[in-house]
Amino acid sequence: MYLLPIFVINLPSSTDRRALMECELNRLGATAEFFPAIRGSDIRHEIHIKDPHNNLTDGELGCYMSHVALWKRIAYSALPSAVVLEDDVCLSPAFLQVCKELTSSHLVFDLVRLGSLRKAKGIPVGRLPTGHELLLATAAPDGTQGYLITRSGAEALLRRISRPTAPIDRQLNQYWEYGLKVLLLSEPVVHHNLHLESTIDPSGRAPINTSLPLIQRLRRSIKKRAAIAALRNQITGQPSSPPSS
Repeated sequence: MYLLPIFVINLPSSTDRRALMECELNRLGATAEFFPAIRGSDIRHEIHIKDPHNNLTDGELGCYMSHVALWKRIAYSALPSAVVLEDDVCLSPAFLQVCKELTSSHLVFDLVRLGSLRKAKGIPVGRLPTGHELLLATAAPDGTQGYLITRSGAEALLRRISRPTAPIDRQLNQYWEYGLKVLLLSEPVVHHNLHLESTIDPSGRAPINTSLPLIQRLRRSIKKRAAIAALRNQITGQPSSPPSS
């Protein structure tokens, strides 16, 4: 049995979800530590959200700060890496093998998203022996159902996105803006359990502003391509391409 540390974010009062996750993990011969989730309504008065256009719901705020609290736990530990799961997921049979292969990969990364709500699209940086491809996402995958994170990655995330300015999956979608080495697994091994209702109410979430002037969109696109190219070189250990003459 592969003993990679696994944490499941779970409200202590959600005993039904804990029981379902225990069954899901037992099915694969895995165990996990259940990490107490934070209620957004309990901490809203402590958090100042800078961007008024991102009106996080209590569920989104609690989700974000629960992940941040777990990043702190991992960053201050002796663990080289760990898996983080939310408590409303299903795990593919290849889940443990993929995680094992990621920990022995030559790629340098902060975090690998093991699931997504949208089809994976991006620039390939590697392939695991299981056949799963690793991408630098070029389109927003959304979701934080499950990921593998390194200790140095937890430290980097804490430095750069520990304060909520948008829902956590949107922050990770913009990994390239923060210089974070975030990869996306194509074919996911962590899936949202469709039989469980999400505890995050997105009805109050402000839409993403897509009405930027054309020149700003072009500049942002150029910046994004350059940033992703630089991250690809860091992740694969390739030297930077010389500037074109």
